[in-house]
Amino acid sequence: MSLIVGIILIILVAAGTGLKIWYFDRFSRAADSAEMTSIRELTIQAVKQTKTEAVRDPKTGDFYFPEAKLFLPNQNVDSLTYDVSLTNNATELSVSTEAVVNRAVAKLYGAQNIQEMFKVLPHLQACQRGMKLVYTPLTTAEQDNNELVQTVTLGNGKTLYIYLEKGCPELRSTADALKNLRAY
Repeated sequence: MSLIVGIILIILVAAGTGLKIWYFDRFSRAADSAEMTSIRELTIQAVKQTKTEAVRDPKTGDFYFPEAKLFLPNQNVDSLTYDVSLTNNATELSVSTEAVVNRAVAKLYGAQNIQEMFKVLPHLQACQRGMKLVYTPLTTAEQDNNELVQTVTLGNGKTLYIYLEKGCPELRSTADALKNLRAY
């Protein structure tokens, strides 16, 4: 009889331990998923809030970057986003497209775990930065992640250098369209 009671106790302890392991594994996966969701959403929010949508003239289709006093005559390009930095009396315009950034965001949503998410994050960041438009060429050190793709002589006599972020080659056709930028 005591042998039967002992076997039952062993079975109950084993079942309880198995149930505990299953519960903690499930809880751990749920916690990882919740952590990943919050990190992903905060990242996407930060990416979307750092750029402004370029003003598009409804009649002509021209894109305007008012702070930089530049416009892009009607081109067959996606909705453009931009950010302007004024440092040391120099203007730097960062341009990307919503479509390219949204495709990179989709890859972030497709990540199954934190490790996969952090593997696709550099691509998202590169596409968000997009192209760098400056009036003076970048130094050799600054060119590590950027490739000079266009040089545009503007009507105001200035030369605009357009650099493409190497981590986001999807923006190459948009960079080609930017050769038509004009000053106003």
